[in-house]
Amino acid sequence: MRVEFVKSIKILLIVIIISSQNTIQNRPDPNKRKFRSYEVDKYIEELKTQFKNPDLAIIYENCFPNTLDTTVEYDEKSDDTFIITGDIEAMWLRDSSFQIFPYLSFAAKDNHLKNMMLSLINRHTKSILIDPYANAFNKEEADSPWKKDSTFKIVDGKRVFAMNRKIWERKYELDSPISTLFFAYNFYKNTNDLSFINPDWINALEKIVDLAKKQMKGTDEEYESKTGPEYFFQREGSEPFDSLHQGVGNPVNSCKLVKTAFRNSDDSALFAYNIPENAFMVSTFEKVADMLENFLKSHKFKNNGLYNIKLKSLKNEILDISQVVKEAIYNHGVFVDQNNQEKFFAYEVDCYGNFYFMDDPGYPSLISLPFFDFVKKDNQIYINTRKRILSNKNPFYFSINSNGRLIEGLGSSHTERLFIWPLFNIMRILTSDDDTEIGNNLNLLMNSAKSTGFMHESFYIKDYDTFTRKWFAWANSFFGYMINDLINRKSHLIIKLK
Repeated sequence: MRVEFVKSIKILLIVIIISSQNTIQNRPDPNKRKFRSYEVDKYIEELKTQFKNPDLAIIYENCFPNTLDTTVEYDEKSDDTFIITGDIEAMWLRDSSFQIFPYLSFAAKDNHLKNMMLSLINRHTKSILIDPYANAFNKEEADSPWKKDSTFKIVDGKRVFAMNRKIWERKYELDSPISTLFFAYNFYKNTNDLSFINPDWINALEKIVDLAKKQMKGTDEEYESKTGPEYFFQREGSEPFDSLHQGVGNPVNSCKLVKTAFRNSDDSALFAYNIPENAFMVSTFEKVADMLENFLKSHKFKNNGLYNIKLKSLKNEILDISQVVKEAIYNHGVFVDQNNQEKFFAYEVDCYGNFYFMDDPGYPSLISLPFFDFVKKDNQIYINTRKRILSNKNPFYFSINSNGRLIEGLGSSHTERLFIWPLFNIMRILTSDDDTEIGNNLNLLMNSAKSTGFMHESFYIKDYDTFTRKWFAWANSFFGYMINDLINRKSHLIIKLK
């Protein structure tokens, strides 16, 4: 009896200690921050005073500026911006676009921030011109740990080795080049600045359009050509998701969708027609076409009318591709649940009639379709898809009941089983209008960050302190972006949180 009493006292003391601990303030000192935006800092200082919950105030202050504080390498003299992902000294096109995205609304009032973003667009442009199929790049020429990957490209009708010292990794992910256009468009939307549209940017855009057209070919169509498949990739290693079967992946049939070899998680696709990636391309192409139309109405290249002709042609091609792919998504990417007759979006298809349903926590994803303006939140197919994502019909949906509270989230083939990713819960909040859903996911995110003050790539559903990647700037900055979004549309959930 006495032993049980002592144990109870110990447990009570532990609970008291834990509940009295505040989240760690982990933001770097001002003199150690890699990039400073006074507009962003001013906003943080003003906003955090409104939070009644001290943990939320600290987590927000740690997370929202984390990309600026720790990952931005901006050289004003050379007009160059390089964004590392965090604990990897390389720049992913997708990650860097989404890492900087949360600060776009401050750029119009902060020239230093705006110029850094323009330099990032320039770096993106240079990267696409190096190789539109590569997903990650070195800052300077250097050996990559993946320099021996067997990946080839076609040059003058011949297959040649594609890795070089400028490339960190050459996994073809459709979202990578598209994300650079997504960022450029949103930069324009927030600043009304189109100065990045120059001959190099137009050439990079042309390469992206050419890639999309080439990757519309089915497997047999590629093999029947003189040169064979446009893209080839194989890697030696223990993870099958790190390579492609026969260097090209599982066969797909031509159907006007655009192939991707790898997902946004850097894991290989099961079927190369990834619906979220195609949807992301459609919505981004539509926006870029509008941007180009505005540019053509208000700008002219000095002494070079040829580029105006080229831009008009590209704008029309982009619109044509987006319309064709959008139609193909609804023709080949929508299926019917035989139990309840509800239509839903598949995650990947092969256009032979097969589909794979899941969702990945990174972006673009099925749950993020309204965020990228492919559908409205009240679209019935999307509603059905969202419900399916949050059920046992999704092999990466995990949930447990802990002390009467449901803990749920999405894992990935990229991490161990039962590890859930904050990026998914963040996007779930961004695409929800339900106060209970938002509140539950906000609490989960805060609990996952209490020991370090930061978000992570993923954490074990049964133990918040067992996580992958202590330093993952994308999730950190997007958490801050999500809080800013909630302040604008659901402020009562933030201000009243205790």
